[in-house]
Amino acid sequence: MRDPLTAFEHKLILTHFPQGSTAVGSMSFPGHNKRYPLRVTVTLPDGREETVVLRQDDKPGGSHLESQLLPVLHRLGLPVPQVLAGPTVDPTHPDSPAKIVFSLLTGTDLLRSCWDTTSNRLDFIAETTLDAIDRLHALTEAVTADPVAKIIPRHSLADELKQVRQTGGRWTSHPLFAEALERVTPAVETIETPLVFSTGDYNPGNFLTDGETVTGYVDFAWTCFQDPYVGITRYWLNEWYPLNKVGIVERYLFRHNVPRTEFAPRLVVRALAMLQNECIPVDPKNDPTRDKTLELLKLGLAGLQ
Repeated sequence: MRDPLTAFEHKLILTHFPQGSTAVGSMSFPGHNKRYPLRVTVTLPDGREETVVLRQDDKPGGSHLESQLLPVLHRLGLPVPQVLAGPTVDPTHPDSPAKIVFSLLTGTDLLRSCWDTTSNRLDFIAETTLDAIDRLHALTEAVTADPVAKIIPRHSLADELKQVRQTGGRWTSHPLFAEALERVTPAVETIETPLVFSTGDYNPGNFLTDGETVTGYVDFAWTCFQDPYVGITRYWLNEWYPLNKVGIVERYLFRHNVPRTEFAPRLVVRALAMLQNECIPVDPKNDPTRDKTLELLKLGLAGLQ
């Protein structure tokens, strides 16, 4: 057992299984640098073994949202995990995030697929990732019509810009930041693009594949209705390698016929938010993240009408 379970975690997991079952092993997923999610192997009384996933999300309310949303998405045909137990907070640590137990989906996540593949297959993985994003967006009408929509946050681009203004901080005195905030405001005010259903996190590690198509979707703690073009900016801003090197953003814009002038306000707003929220220093200190984000901010400004 490489990551021993706590007594609470052991008990929570076994609530799904027959009496006499035992959790015999647990370990983190390959490529994850945090304790959760954990793969947990359970031995049943008849000797059979099953593997489940124990997850804890630090986003307040994230596990509760997932537990309510996943059954709806499953009913709508999306391959998502089944909620087996929880979400439940450890009573001995009442201030800790809730833990939840999921079924294990088959497949390899697209991020690991990128690492383990040849360069000429990255084009296919990039297109598969965009297919996964489009499938989520296509569920917008069905999810909106379900009662679960009442607990899903809604974030328009105007809402995100408002949050930037409210956050304030030292960056607001930076000349380029101040110029971008002033110039992007009228552009955002004219945007009326309908919001779409989104996981809020298009990290390719959240999409599973069998090598040919998407076989699973995981991590819905950040689910929201948001602008359809804003989420793809993270492939540039967070430098999600190697898909950021094969033009995945450009592919997405071409696929949806989004001109540079329409994408520019999204890039500017997200670059402003990243400068504020990622503990990036205002003063030059040879910080690669700072330099890269400012360059993307300039790129967005150049595209504003």
